[in-house]
Amino acid sequence: MQPGHRVLEIGAGTGYNAALLVHLTGPRGGVTTIDMDSDIVSQARERLARAEVGNVEVVLGDGALGYPAGAPFDRIVATVGVYSIPDAWLTQLAPQGILVVPARIRASVS
Repeated sequence: MQPGHRVLEIGAGTGYNAALLVHLTGPRGGVTTIDMDSDIVSQARERLARAEVGNVEVVLGDGALGYPAGAPFDRIVATVGVYSIPDAWLTQLAPQGILVVPARIRASVS
């Protein structure tokens, strides 16, 4: 992560990770974090605003589709586990971009 980078985070959570990421991207960069749960999105927006964190856009949507309106992204960081990489993430990644994903190689057995 470098100053000026544009980052897409899949899975907004509390907004804390987006705040850390935007700190790394600096004032010229920015973070878009997306989640499909409206309560999570509302709470992340509220927490980021309360902490006066700028340059973060919290979006309600299906993270598997990425966020084409903000593409291309220098970094895409998934905070959700996946079994495969959605094509949308690859097409929205800038040339030389990096994708960070906690991928499951095979299903776990209990």
